[in-house]
Amino acid sequence: MKMLRWACGLNLSDRVRNEAIRVMMKCAQLDGKIREKRLRWFGHVKRREDKHVCRVMMKYSIKGKRPVGRPKLKWYDMIKEDITQLRLTERHALDRELWKQKITFPDPQTSVTKKCRLMPVDRAHV
Repeated sequence: MKMLRWACGLNLSDRVRNEAIRVMMKCAQLDGKIREKRLRWFGHVKRREDKHVCRVMMKYSIKGKRPVGRPKLKWYDMIKEDITQLRLTERHALDRELWKQKITFPDPQTSVTKKCRLMPVDRAHV
């Protein structure tokens, strides 16, 4: 966000919300893009052969005691959570085109010629 604010000519004292800056700069939210990349990798691994090292390590669990406290979230747990949020199943990952269509996070159309500085910013109403 710091770079987006700088590109718009704004700073924190202008009190412009992050969402307004993302709309002005036509940027996607970071958490959605991270989920998309994580699910893309999962689809790639899921389509590999059963004996491939990526596929074997995906469900591998280390034996031994865990440290005291809340267990750390595993990558596969995040994948399961993402899949349920998008109402998908692991079988969907086997169809590459369908999987790509379902996991793609909408990316706003960006143009190199349009800059935030060219847009008038009414700081009183933003």
